[in-house]
Amino acid sequence: MIPQETALEGKAAQESWVIFKHTYSGHKNCPFLSNRHGRRQAWMNMELLTELRHGKETYRLWKGGHAAWKEYKNIAHSCRNGVRKAKAQLELMLAKKVKGSTKVFS
Repeated sequence: MIPQETALEGKAAQESWVIFKHTYSGHKNCPFLSNRHGRRQAWMNMELLTELRHGKETYRLWKGGHAAWKEYKNIAHSCRNGVRKAKAQLELMLAKKVKGSTKVFS
């Protein structure tokens, strides 16, 4: 038996998870324990991120009665189109590069 199995043997799921988490929290090769705060999707670029922030701000202003409905709808529509185009562009890039190298997925 390996040491992890003996340490976790006979313990409940929550208790086992706490032991596992404290044991491996300092290891860099444990991706599900790493902090994912601040990471963006691969298709998200700074221009689109700025546009999405502007859309959120316009929504807040519209809810407060300081912006017109049409203005908000136009911004929301352009944000939605921007996200669709960015995702399609990433998928196309992945499809083109996968023939030469399978590392584009990692």
